[in-house]
Parts: sequence; C-alpha cells; structure tokens
Amino acid sequence: MIIASTGNKDVLIQLAPSIQADLDGWQIVIVRTTKKDPDYSRNIVKKLAAAYVDKDGLIVQKADHNIVMLVNLGAQKNYIELRSELEKHLPDHSSHLTVRKMSLQGLRRLKNDLHNKDPEKTKNIFYDKRLVRKDNIFMIADDDMFLRKTIGTAIKKYGTVFEADNGNGVVEEYQKSNPDLLFLDIHMPGKTGIELIDDILDHDPDAHIVMLSADSVKTNILQAIEKGAHSFLTKPASKEKLLEILQKCPTVAM
Repeated sequence: MIIASTGNKDVLIQLAPSIQADLDGWQIVIVRTTKKDPDYSRNIVKKLAAAYVDKDGLIVQKADHNIVMLVNLGAQKNYIELRSELEKHLPDHSSHLTVRKMSLQGLRRLKNDLHNKDPEKTKNIFYDKRLVRKDNIFMIADDDMFLRKTIGTAIKKYGTVFEADNGNGVVEEYQKSNPDLLFLDIHMPGKTGIELIDDILDHDPDAHIVMLSADSVKTNILQAIEKGAHSFLTKPASKEKLLEILQKCPTVAM
C-alpha cells in the first residue's frame, strides 16, 4: 500500500496496468469527514495503510476532509459486508465511508486529480458547499407521487425537500439543489436508478445516495451498493428507518 499525494501521478501510472487487468479485484474506497482537520485525516490515512499494508494499492488525501483509497482486495460478492469491515478502521462517527467496485470512470477521475498539484483544484465543490451551509437539503427521485409525499412529510422538518418524478431529470435537479442526501428509486421512467448512480457520481463523487425499491431483490441491492450507493431502503419506509438514514449522512445536522 502506497501513501500518495495530489500531484504524484507516477504512482497511479505504475498501478494502472494491474488495475486494468483486474478491474473486478480492485475497489475504490472514499472516506469523507466533517472535520476540516488535516491531522485527523492523516490519522485515517495511517490507519487504513496499516490495515492493508500487504495489499496492492494507494491512498490519496485529496483534501482535509476527503480521502480516496484504491486497493486490490480480490473480487467481492457483498459490498455491504466489505464496507462494514472497512468502517472498523475509522476513528469515530465524524467519518463516513463508501466503497464501490473499480471502474474505468473511477480510474480516470483519480488520474485527473493526481495530475493537479494544487489541492484546491481537486476539491469537490458540491461537498464543500454542503459542509458550510446551515440548512439540510434532501432530494427524492421517484415516479410514485404517494411515496414522495410520504417520505417528504416525514423528513421535511429536518430540511428542504426537492423532488424528481422522472429519471431523465434527476441529474439536472441534483446539480441545482445539491442535496445532502438523495433518495433514488431503482425503477423509474427514463433512466433507471442503477444507471443514474454513475451519472451522479461523475458530477459529485461524494454523493450520499440511498436506493428505493418496492422489492428487495438481492441482486439489485448489491449492484447499487457496488456502484457507490450508500444504502438501500425498501418501500414503504418507516419513520424510524428514515431517521436512522438521515443520522448516518455526514453533512446532515439533526
């Protein structure tokens, strides 16, 4: 495991052939923290590097509150269990972790980040704005008007709620509202929720996405988590479960 720095593109160039030859074996781990403390983030980097010292990969501290790790842990069948294992190395609840399967898109994103020696140019403006604004913002993307109303009514006292009823309008509305948390339906007219995960992460790699579905088909759940969704919510959602989900979002103030 290599601890790299922004601007050190040579490290990724060395690993690129291995990653491209075994995409199924490599994972992208993103750690976000609400603490803008470089020492706190460096401590997380050290913990992860020590935990996976015998694995091929690299860790980059992109900003005071954003860490990315590429690691070859072999092909994974359950990314929910993998995330739980990785979370054991985080110091406290100020940190939040997502893990997803490596993709060529993800590899290109990190390559671009490492080409920029200026840390300011690698920051995620969506996440930075969420950290400093006072009010919570939520977005519900689902073609079921009743479900949108049910969830919206349950969470509106905690923040402003925006809605989308068609998959084709989700990315545009997301960019406008910049939600702390996105509830995203798997089955929608236009683009499906599964397809939209990649589109949203292309604009905002730190998006906090919770998938919605009337069914609990295991392949749908695992595919969504594998692509970068944080969790999964089966319809209809209870108020208790919704509150639990809000509390796990790092930029939501309750």
